[in-house]
Amino acid sequence: MGLDKITTKFQEALQAAQQLASRSAHAELKSLHVLLALLQQDGGIIVPLLEKAGIDVTKLKANALAALEREPSVQGAAAQPQMSYDLRASLDAADKIREQMGDDFLSVEHFLLGDLESGSPAGKILKDAGLD
Repeated sequence: MGLDKITTKFQEALQAAQQLASRSAHAELKSLHVLLALLQQDGGIIVPLLEKAGIDVTKLKANALAALEREPSVQGAAAQPQMSYDLRASLDAADKIREQMGDDFLSVEHFLLGDLESGSPAGKILKDAGLD
């Protein structure tokens, strides 16, 4: 899956997640970073979609932020955070869902479904919020 097969909004969310992980001095870029970036994205589809599903987005955002605050931070050289296993699993699951749906591009919706399917920490927070 190359960047040319990812929607613009999802690319923006991945970049925002990378910046969030760097600012937080996290060694790994995790699915939680991407979830929080999606929840904070201006003009994104995720917040209205979750609200329509009856999810308390404010509480979901707070839970994602609290989980990220529990992540260890690294001291010293400012290295780029590396993609975590859970994020890779979420992206792989999302790409399989994209293929099953017959879509050409990987979108934020596919990522949420991939998070739920992969059992990532972000997926667990989404399930706890009532999404399944």
